[in-house]
Amino acid sequence: MRQPSTIVTQYLIAAIGLLCVGAQLTALAQTGAQRLQPADLIYQGAFAVSGDDWAYGGQAVTYYPNGDAAGSEDGYPGSLYLAGNATQNLVGEIAIPAPLISDDFTALPAASVLRPLTDITGGWIDNCTYHPECIYRVVDGLAYLANVERIAWNLNDWYNTAGYDQDSLGWSDLDLSGAAGVWHIGPRGNEVFHNAKTADYLFSAPSAFAASNLSGRTLIAGNHREAGAFGGSQGPTLVAVAPWQDGSPPAASQELAAQSLLYYREHYDCVWLGEERINPMPTAGECDFPSYRAADRWDGGAWVESGERAAVLLFGTKALGANCYDTAEACGGDPCRESRGYHAYPYQAQILLYDPEDLRASTSGERDPWSVLPYAIVDASSRVLGDASCNGLGDVAYDAERQRLYVAEQIAGPSGETVIHVWDVAQRPARGHAWQVAEIYIATMGYAPDNQGLEYWVGELDAGIGWTATTVAQSFFDQPLVQEQYPETLGHSPLITALYQNIFGRDPDDAGREYWLAELAANRVLRNQMIISLINGGWANIEAAEDMARFSNRVEVALEFAAYQSTQGITYSSLDEAGQLRLRHAGAEVLSGVTADTATRDAAIASIPGLLAGLVGD
Repeated sequence: MRQPSTIVTQYLIAAIGLLCVGAQLTALAQTGAQRLQPADLIYQGAFAVSGDDWAYGGQAVTYYPNGDAAGSEDGYPGSLYLAGNATQNLVGEIAIPAPLISDDFTALPAASVLRPLTDITGGWIDNCTYHPECIYRVVDGLAYLANVERIAWNLNDWYNTAGYDQDSLGWSDLDLSGAAGVWHIGPRGNEVFHNAKTADYLFSAPSAFAASNLSGRTLIAGNHREAGAFGGSQGPTLVAVAPWQDGSPPAASQELAAQSLLYYREHYDCVWLGEERINPMPTAGECDFPSYRAADRWDGGAWVESGERAAVLLFGTKALGANCYDTAEACGGDPCRESRGYHAYPYQAQILLYDPEDLRASTSGERDPWSVLPYAIVDASSRVLGDASCNGLGDVAYDAERQRLYVAEQIAGPSGETVIHVWDVAQRPARGHAWQVAEIYIATMGYAPDNQGLEYWVGELDAGIGWTATTVAQSFFDQPLVQEQYPETLGHSPLITALYQNIFGRDPDDAGREYWLAELAANRVLRNQMIISLINGGWANIEAAEDMARFSNRVEVALEFAAYQSTQGITYSSLDEAGQLRLRHAGAEVLSGVTADTATRDAAIASIPGLLAGLVGD
């Protein structure tokens, strides 16, 4: 596990809207208030899955909320159904130990086995019926179906150069017996629902979204076949299906009703130039998915909702080098993938964040599935235990009740052991207009806002007459208080230091300070743009999760501070000069002890009546 890059440097590049290095954010779409942000993913650590039968496995995993009743004592109830060694194609059940943040595999807690490995498919994995020569190579997806109390599984032939559109989906009882299947997701012979687009990862969509947009189909399937060939997609896919709607169970080889949410078209020139010459670096427009490489892998996903915010997360391994098709040696010595095939070394563990609203528009026909792009791309390689230039992240299990992600890293231990990484999703409100204005107040002034000023700016933003967070930030510099706090005679350094302290709780590093000084001096970035860039850069940075947890707590306190003023009839403009000064000092004091710990947030909120007691009724 690499140490995260200096967060300051990451912010700098994110600030000009290009790329956030270390916790990589590609600004492919405008950030929305309802979108989950990378900094909302809080890393909790990892645990190991030990034992020879489990090594070189972990390609399929799902969360079962009623497993391991004793697990609630350590705060990690439930269990995981997990695929063992990929050559054996067996599935078992493990308990979830409390994770540990460590670079040392031997220090990680080990999961105990609740249910031994067995053939969850009941022999179907050895019985491909589509064609005499078709085969299944691996159990490549698992999902707990709470409505029917079954474990769904997907069978995949990841090679399948014949392009057989074979069946893939089945389910079994919770004790891994009673296998039924195998079914085809969507109509067979339709390229949108080809096996190469559906036969890998499985996870659940929220029931409310599915009821409104997917005809109740809550099971999401997907697959990414390298190069998008033989019926595949040049990028990840999402297809909704509900086998329980087609029978209980459906008949073997039945075509299940399905709905496509996401796929990327196969463009020949995205990978090849003709005459068997590969396209090493596709240019913009040659691929639907930006920076696509034939060796990309997307292996797992989760549909995450946290209060008013949501995202569909897809985990995998992004190839960063040039496309090459040959042996590893002929492709420049790829140390990660030794066999002949597609290479593009080095590789990077990544998380793609998709907006459910974009996917809704795809299902309704308002936009094409291949036009939907991730709004954020996160480099998660600092969390990988194996070689960060090789190892990626695999399948995902999601505890929706606790908003907790369990993400497999295959071949992470010295003997091929699987590691399960754990992220919690922060519980935060959406970043609406009030939230954004409070962010600007805190970042610029260092104190919580007066309610009169907050309501004014929220009203301007709500009116939709041209005001944006950036223009609101600029208006602050037209105010005498801000001009007094940051006089032009002192240059830009005091502002830079204050912004870093107010947002991140620390001074900028030397490189960061020099960068912003140069940008501001050359007028390439204006002061108001820097404020918004630093705030958004923080939210876009998965390595800044603790910083932004602190900032989030400060914003929540600030909004409560303003709301209390409203209930007590405190209006800034009606106060005399001494009263205004006291209100500003109270706004600073209420934030002074707030950290990333929610207990400090709650304590600060409880202190508000006392801090404002002298102003009540003025």
